[in-house]
Amino acid sequence: MRDLSLHLMDIVTNSIAAGANSMLIRITADQQSDLLTIRIEDDGKGMSPDFLKQVTNPFSTTRTTRKVGLGLSLFKEACELTGGSLSITSTLGEGTAVTATFGISSIDRIPLGDTGETMSGLISSYPEREFAITFANDMGEEAGLDTRDLRERLGDVPLSDPDVYVFVRDYIQEQQQIILGGI
Repeated sequence: MRDLSLHLMDIVTNSIAAGANSMLIRITADQQSDLLTIRIEDDGKGMSPDFLKQVTNPFSTTRTTRKVGLGLSLFKEACELTGGSLSITSTLGEGTAVTATFGISSIDRIPLGDTGETMSGLISSYPEREFAITFANDMGEEAGLDTRDLRERLGDVPLSDPDVYVFVRDYIQEQQQIILGGI
């Protein structure tokens, strides 16, 4: 994949397919440690310990339409190319957490990409789900968006409304730039 936001979209759509109603995304840039961390947590059905052991194997998938699942294996490779790592924890009936770390200054790190476009697409496509995205840095700055708060402020306006899509996209892009800069 050409940027990390596309990996983010892949993992979140996997969460939705696993029955998740709520997805929490935290993207943290620690310049001092030269580390970019992306953490995605969901409240989906979780994975069995046996499946969790092999989930990054490209030939492990729950899909019935094909026998290959490349998303997590490609995400893991993208992490490891930068000196980072991928860890996954999961509990059946409770959910899954995926934590990916990347060396910020690594020449092999693909760009973060347009998380605004990614998140606005997910939110408008799955307006009944709950999403929260937070950007943070090592200077203590933090900002983000939570659909629970957005729903409360919008009242009767649905999250699938085109004007909401544009607002969410622009707001997330702005917060990404303010908090993470050019990462």
